Amino acid sequence: AEAVLATGSLTAPAALGSYSLEISNGFANALDALQPTGFWKVKEAQLASQTALTVVVVDCFAQTYCTGKVNSQGCVATIDPVGMASLSGAGTLTLTLTDVINRQFGLFLYARAEAQVPLYGGTLCVGSPFTRLLEPTRSGGVGAAGMTCGGRFERTIDAAFLNANGMLLGETIFCQWLYRDRFQPDMTTVGMSNAVRFTVCP
Repeated sequence: AEAVLATGSLTAPAALGSYSLEISNGFANALDALQPTGFWKVKEAQLASQTALTVVVVDCFAQTYCTGKVNSQGCVATIDPVGMASLSGAGTLTLTLTDVINRQFGLFLYARAEAQVPLYGGTLCVGSPFTRLLEPTRSGGVGAAGMTCGGRFERTIDAAFLNANGMLLGETIFCQWLYRDRFQPDMTTVGMSNAVRFTVCP
């Protein structure tokens, strides 16, 4: 029968990366059979099999990068990340974009690569190929549409979102919003946020 011969704990390395732990020079004794004399026979325990333990050390906090585009009302839409993206549901990452032109359509972009490419008078901060998700509702806010920076968008990056979009443990994902800005002086009618990167955690 199987038995636990040893237990313990370890401290994960500080440097990010993937580490493999293997048994080295494994040795133990086991009680084999009760002898007529009343003593137990002792024999060497043999390892039937061993499997390396893989430990992945990742940074579970999201970070912003890149520069958003100044919109027609003089604001720069900015992402505020809170929490962490967890495959097991241990945490949830909430991305909130504020200072968006009010009552407008938006697109949420994500990719597995970073970029800083000039586009629509701003900067495309996610690499190619990227996925576009249409925001289900407009940016909200009060006043005449397109006339204030009172709009916002929000995305919840939870286990369901990660699994539905094929995001795997340890992957780094890059995200950005584009939105309609019909009074943009450069005539592109496009507003662009800064960007955020996050790592998919256990």
